[in-house]
Parts: sequence; structure tokens; C-alpha cells
Amino acid sequence: MAAKNRWSDAVFYNTDKDILSHYEKNRHNCLYILGKGFDPRMMVGLSLVSRAVKICNTILIDFSNENEYTSSLHKEFVKKNIEKLKLLASNYKELKIPNIDNLPMFFKQELTVSNNYDRVIIDISSMPQSIYFNIIKHLEKYIKLQKINKRYIKLDIIACENSALDDAILPTDLKTANYLPGFDTYSNDLESDNNRISIWFPLLGKNCRYELDGLQSFLSPKEICPVLPFPSKNPRRSEEILLELGETIFTHLEIDKRNILYVAEQNVLDIYNKLHNTIRYYNEVLKEIGEPRFYVSTGSSKLIGLGVLLVHLELSESESETTISFAHVSNNGYDFKEDDYNPSYNQLCLLCMEDDRYEW
Repeated sequence: MAAKNRWSDAVFYNTDKDILSHYEKNRHNCLYILGKGFDPRMMVGLSLVSRAVKICNTILIDFSNENEYTSSLHKEFVKKNIEKLKLLASNYKELKIPNIDNLPMFFKQELTVSNNYDRVIIDISSMPQSIYFNIIKHLEKYIKLQKINKRYIKLDIIACENSALDDAILPTDLKTANYLPGFDTYSNDLESDNNRISIWFPLLGKNCRYELDGLQSFLSPKEICPVLPFPSKNPRRSEEILLELGETIFTHLEIDKRNILYVAEQNVLDIYNKLHNTIRYYNEVLKEIGEPRFYVSTGSSKLIGLGVLLVHLELSESESETTISFAHVSNNGYDFKEDDYNPSYNQLCLLCMEDDRYEW
């Protein structure tokens, strides 16, 4: 019998009612971490959670570079978000993170100042994946170490999903493809490439057309397995993505349609389980003839990215040599119009990584 995946029984909610009910039952002292940005979803999670939980401290992480908010519109959105934050958390602390290498030191300082935090909530709604991937990775490692000292901290991830808005936020001034900072897990030793079998899982959204060719050249995969959202809140979302990217993925990249992997966009645990089982299957089949290497490129919704991150965290601490490296095409800014945002499409989702739904 196959071993159960680590987070298969984690607690996951995707309705406001269930999220409120969860926090009302667990009135823990919480540290709330969110990202400073122009994304209009930045304050949706805190607005709901603050009604049901005692938030001791709020940390606003400023990860922006000097080019990101050059437009007056972006600056205005940031200003509106900060005004809302001041109303909900007047004592918030703003922390500038110029380099993700500073994250481990920040968490060590912030979380050891007080032993009163029962739960750390990370709101990824306005964070780019390069930031929240590293935050979750370092915090999960820190909390695991604390268990050794009999200090138990819960780790929650909140995301306000709105796939229509995700598709409307377009990266600008694209750079060359590279590994996601903090996730270059494979050696570049040419000798080790002799038996390499690279499998690439591109997480597809409408706005990643111009990145795919660069990523394909960078990774040189033997096999490509696109990941598409289905079912989705928008029933035609996968079809719309294929209409947008069809020529690129089927003609330029010559992807076999049978390789497409469909995951439930609104259920991070379904995403996690399907990717975990697929990667484990590929590894078992291919390790007899070479060295399987798995790569994921991040271009879809936050929940799909989070599901793959869970797989990475589990594999990186297991005894097997299977692991995942993340690749992306970085950029210097975003193009976004206010009319592209419809709040009625928002869906708040909560993953409680340290909770077990079967633990009574």
C-alpha cells in the first residue's frame, strides 16, 4: 500500500463562512503577514480574518523594486491598500526585504521576540510567487524545528483567488529565463547531465505565452506536461487558455495533448495530490534508464503554485532523491487596469498546513 502524502489530510476551506467558523473555534494569538502591493486583493483576507481572530501583530512585507510602481495608477492602488490596512491594523510593522536571502534572519528575529504566537497566517494574495514560495519554505522549516523544543505553532496560508484578475495582470519588461531564487536544487555540472531526463510542468495561465519559448530553451526538457485548471470557477477557463496558447504549446513546443494534466483550481489539496502522484510515477518509471529531473514554471494562479510548492517541501525533506526545481522569467513591472478587477469573482481560500481534518 502506497504511503499517504504528507498534507493529504490538511485542513482546507474555500468559503468565507467556513473560514470564519474555523477561526472562531480556534481563537489563537496570531501573527499576520501580508505583502505590500498594488493588487486590489491585498486586504480581502485581513478584512475577514480580523473579525474572528486575535491578531497580535501584522507584518507588511515590502518586496517591491524601484521600477515596479513607476505608474501613477500603481502608486494609487498601493496608497489605497495602505489606508485600508491602517484602519484594520494601526500598529502594523512595515519590513523592507531587498533580498530574499534576508528572510531566514527576519523570521528568527520576529518569531523569537515573543512566544505568544499560536498561529502564523501568511496572506499571499498580493505577493509574487518568488516571494511567498520562499516565505512559506523558511517558515515551515522554522516551525518544524520549534516542534523539537515542544513549541507548536500553526501555519496558515490565505489566498484571494480571482483568475480573471490573474490573467489581466501582465508582466512587462521580461528578462531571460532562470531558476526561481532559493529553488535552484539541481547541479549544473555538465558531467551529471549525461543521463539527465528532464520533465517540465508549466503551470499555464493566459499571460505566459511569451515566457514559454524562453523556458523551453533554458530547461531543454525531454517531456512537457502542461498543467491546466479544471474544474475552475470559470467553466471555460482551460479552453480559453488553450485558445490563447494553443499554437505555442502544440506547434512550437510539440506537446502531446495526452500529457496535459488537469487540476481543480479551487482545491489546493487536489493540485498537491495529483502533482505529487504524477511526479512519483515518472520518477519510478524513468530512474531505471537515467536521472529524472523535475522542473515547474510558475505562470498560473496562486493556489496551483501553492499546491506544487507543497510537493516540493515534502520531497525535499524525504529520503528519496526526487526533487523539484522552479524556473521563471523575471520582469521589472506589471501592466494592470482598474477595469480588469471585478470583486464579485473573488474567492478567499485558506490552507491550514499544521492542522489535520481527522484530528478530533
